[in-house]
Amino acid sequence: MAAVKRYSAVPTSQVTFQAADFYAFADDSIRGKIVPLIVKHMAEFYVYPCNYAVNANQNSYAIPPRAINMMLRSVEIVSSTDPDSRANLEQLNREDLFAALSGNNRTLIKKNGFYIEGNNVVLYPTPTQSLDILRLNYFTRPNQLVDPSACAQVTSVNLVANTITCASVPSTWTTSNTVDVVKANPGFDCTAIDQVITNISGGVITFSSALPTNISVGDYVCLAGQSCVVQVPVELQPLLTQYVVVRVLSAQGDANALKAAKDELASLEMNAGLLLAPRVQGSVKRVVKSRGINRWV
Repeated sequence: MAAVKRYSAVPTSQVTFQAADFYAFADDSIRGKIVPLIVKHMAEFYVYPCNYAVNANQNSYAIPPRAINMMLRSVEIVSSTDPDSRANLEQLNREDLFAALSGNNRTLIKKNGFYIEGNNVVLYPTPTQSLDILRLNYFTRPNQLVDPSACAQVTSVNLVANTITCASVPSTWTTSNTVDVVKANPGFDCTAIDQVITNISGGVITFSSALPTNISVGDYVCLAGQSCVVQVPVELQPLLTQYVVVRVLSAQGDANALKAAKDELASLEMNAGLLLAPRVQGSVKRVVKSRGINRWV
């Protein structure tokens, strides 16, 4: 926020833009500009797994509501006894669920995989027994930006008691709230989402289920879907700042400053593309047909 005010020459004492306005500008820029840019480069940012137990006679499973554009990275079946045993499922067209060609004849052959119906993954054929795990790897939406006063900073963690102690906890929080835990350091991931609170006593929050082992002192507990940490790679944060500066100058009607800001924005956008891909500089990503013979040699 300080950088936005500095670059757009917004006076400290002004009343036109409140903190909530800057957060809203930043949110809009993250979702409308930064996220599409990152996803476009297919560099595996924001990928998060969602696991479902596969139930007999149930074929439809919801795409997680946090998924960007309700979009999936991949769909896998994972062994319930061996997490390293997994297989990617093939996406099927509804028109081709049964149809295949055999010579000049069109025969009915069932295929195995899934298809999308609305915002659901539909397994095909319908499972006949409850065994494995369906894993939907999805691009998770960055949390809505809020003021740090709306979150609680971690001072200690007790993994045995499932408690997190914070410097202070917002007085409005109750056991009816669910929360996320957000890393304070790059890459600002959510290490836990939608955690259920069973008790709040002073600065100590008790949770109903086991906590991840990678929660660190300095991380933040935030209401589910919120974050006081900008969940954008550090090197792209100047680009985010410039997007917000452009929005502020546009709202102010400062045509000269707006033109200069847009020129700077174009330069930052070009540099962002260079930073995002390839993410692993020393290895060339190969394209291999998922079911081709070269995958196994």
